[in-house]
Amino acid sequence: MPGSLPNLPDRWSDPTRFSLSRYAPARELDRAIDQELAVSLTSATRVDAAGYVTHTALSCVAALSKAEADLVAASPAAAERAHAIVDAFTAVALAEVASLGRRYER
Repeated sequence: MPGSLPNLPDRWSDPTRFSLSRYAPARELDRAIDQELAVSLTSATRVDAAGYVTHTALSCVAALSKAEADLVAASPAAAERAHAIVDAFTAVALAEVASLGRRYER
C-alpha cells in the first residue's frame, strides 16, 4: 500500500538495560534537600515577620509622636502625660522588636 509505514520492530517491548531507579536521587538526598528548603523558608519567614513588626512599630511611634506634638500644641498642660504615654508605647514596641531575635534562636 503506498504511503504506509514499513513494519518496524517495537523498540519499547524489550526491558530497558538499566533500571531508571539508578538515575533517581537517593532518598537521603531528597530528605536533605527538603530539610534545607524547610530551613531556608523558615528563615525567610522569620526575617519577613521581623521586618513587618519593626515597620509596624515605627509607623505607630511616628503617628503617636505626631499626635503627641499636636496635643501639646493644643494643650501644653498635657505635655508630660502625653509624653509618658508615647514613651510607654515605645518601650512596649522596643521590647517586642528586641525579643524577636531571642524567640527564633534554635
